Amino acid sequence: MTRSIINKTGRKKRSLAVMVALAAAFVLTGTSRSALASNVTCAPNQVEYPQRLMIQCAPTNYVGSLTAPSGCSGDNQTIDTLKMWMSLAEAAVLSGKRLTIYYDVCGGQNNVTDVVLLQ
Repeated sequence: MTRSIINKTGRKKRSLAVMVALAAAFVLTGTSRSALASNVTCAPNQVEYPQRLMIQCAPTNYVGSLTAPSGCSGDNQTIDTLKMWMSLAEAAVLSGKRLTIYYDVCGGQNNVTDVVLLQ
């Protein structure tokens, strides 16, 4: 009888620990997307990288910048991130595939926060 109670208590503790770990993982991985204002799925028709990344899904432009407009500092990206997004966008243009572009509208432009190349 005592052993049965101990086993049940041990299982409850393990279940609680697993639930807490899953909740923590959800919070840590979910916070970056929860702040996003919107997303669009499109086949881009133009990609530019003069001083900032611009992905055009006609008629709308989506911009990735090292330094986002004033008040949009959360949209600042690293040069490596911009290069990676440019590669994904160029691959989509060349292959006719679609992208999902996550972005924030801030400073009068659509500031890219993530790019996903779809199959």
